[in-house]
Amino acid sequence: MGGQGNCLDGKLDDSGYSSPVPLIGLYITGATLVCLLFILVDAFVGFRNRKRWLPCRFFSLNSITLTLLSIAVKLPLDLTSPMPRVQDQLSKLTGTTLMCICMGIFFPSLGTYRESECFNNMAALTIFVVTIVVNICIQMHTGLIFLFQAEHITIICCMMILLVALWYFASEIHSQNEVSHDGIKAFIMKGRGSMLHRLRVSYVRGYDSTLNSCFVGVR
Repeated sequence: MGGQGNCLDGKLDDSGYSSPVPLIGLYITGATLVCLLFILVDAFVGFRNRKRWLPCRFFSLNSITLTLLSIAVKLPLDLTSPMPRVQDQLSKLTGTTLMCICMGIFFPSLGTYRESECFNNMAALTIFVVTIVVNICIQMHTGLIFLFQAEHITIICCMMILLVALWYFASEIHSQNEVSHDGIKAFIMKGRGSMLHRLRVSYVRGYDSTLNSCFVGVR
């Protein structure tokens, strides 16, 4: 019996299974570079405009960035492909580290969305992060990840802490957004509350256009 389809002499022909690996690597690298480019542009715009926070307009928490990240962190999500070299193991750690860093960068963009949109984005991020954490734990248990395990555990803990903090600040931001315009004007004019409280409100409402209109009214 000749070679037909994926069979050769009655056996599965898997010789071509690894042929797309270089292209997959380039695909992952391209997505990673796009994420880094967006982050650098946000940082450049923030420092150029002398913002007290990074604007995060190009790399904010939305479906586009989550899709890019799902490509960039494909290696940590892979449960079956053997990666025996040190470089292979380090690539899994690098993808997980990238996800952890991006979660920290998402913080300022939480105030740019409406409440329902913000919580939908947070729900999508939660599903993604939990999937990554579970997959990495499975790989460490099965021995697929056998190097840098302490580093993986540290990054997983950081990711879970960041996820809890993101949920906390998302709810805090939108509870602050419920304050009326008159209440904000009175707060700014009379300087009520402690300095820490005033700084928190100013930071939380920094992206809100209603705050800008209130400042104009006060001036």
